Amino acid sequence: MVLQIDPAELLRETLEGCDIETDIDTIDRIAENLRVLQTERENKIVTGQQELQTLSGKLAQQKQVVQEMEASKVRNEIKSRIKESQNAELDINKALKELTSARQELSTNMSNLVDEFNSLEKQIEDLDYIEEPEDKDAVVLKLMVYRKLGLKVDLKSSVLIIYNKEKNLTDFLNYGDDKYSDYFISNYIWDRF
Repeated sequence: MVLQIDPAELLRETLEGCDIETDIDTIDRIAENLRVLQTERENKIVTGQQELQTLSGKLAQQKQVVQEMEASKVRNEIKSRIKESQNAELDINKALKELTSARQELSTNMSNLVDEFNSLEKQIEDLDYIEEPEDKDAVVLKLMVYRKLGLKVDLKSSVLIIYNKEKNLTDFLNYGDDKYSDYFISNYIWDRF
């Protein structure tokens, strides 16, 4: 049996029997979602490339700054100043040791001079009790040495006159007063020299 149906009619009936509209709508939605995803992906790629370019530019700038600093004159000057400071510190430490040594030596010398002065002072006090004329001459010589140092003794009034040439000062001390010890008197004299 031969069908006598028109092929166009058959096709139309077949198409009417299939509901493909929902499938077409689904495919359209999928295509739309794909376009949105593709657009977002492209936007993220563009944004990422821009950030990468920005960061690459910053990295290049930082590398250039580091290279300039390493080769710069300022860095070399800072190194030179640090070395000079270290050398100066060593020189200062050496000078400090020398000053400490000199101070100890001067302190020892001063102590010896104070002892010698006290001894001479005692001899001057004993001058009044010397009866031999030869001994008096030795004491007179000592008094002359003291006078050259700037110390004059007035035996009658028991007064010491101390003249400091460097400071151009004159001091007086009544050594006959019992309230002053020999130690105080000798220190007073040496402090004024």
